[in-house]
Amino acid sequence: MVLAIVGLAVLVFFLFFKASQDQGRKKIHGDIEGIKPTEIPKSELELLLDDALAKEDYREAIRIYFIFTIRGLIKKDWIEWEKEKTNFSYLTEMRGNQYETQFESCVSVYEIVWYGERDISKEEFKILEPRFKNLVSNLEK
Repeated sequence: MVLAIVGLAVLVFFLFFKASQDQGRKKIHGDIEGIKPTEIPKSELELLLDDALAKEDYREAIRIYFIFTIRGLIKKDWIEWEKEKTNFSYLTEMRGNQYETQFESCVSVYEIVWYGERDISKEEFKILEPRFKNLVSNLEK
């Protein structure tokens, strides 16, 4: 009887401990388009970016950099995110902002690559990546 109670207590403890650990490590899988960018943990985006680069999926890497950009603009309260909002709307919100030109450049690249379904080479990516990295870096300041 004592062994059964101890076993049950260990089982309950394990289930609660395991559940609390899993909650702290929520992963975002699948479609991240409908998720508000600020709700995607930065580390998750970094993992997705690393994975895309490892697979040499530069189109996906551009997409993830764009999400980093949108995330940074939201955190600065320079744009207001809505699922159905267009990039043109975000550009309008950025008018007069010191990073307007950089953001416009990133939007142009993103729309050509992502919506234009254009695959890009490693060499092209090396030319385009600094645009995104610089803007993301500036937004983190």
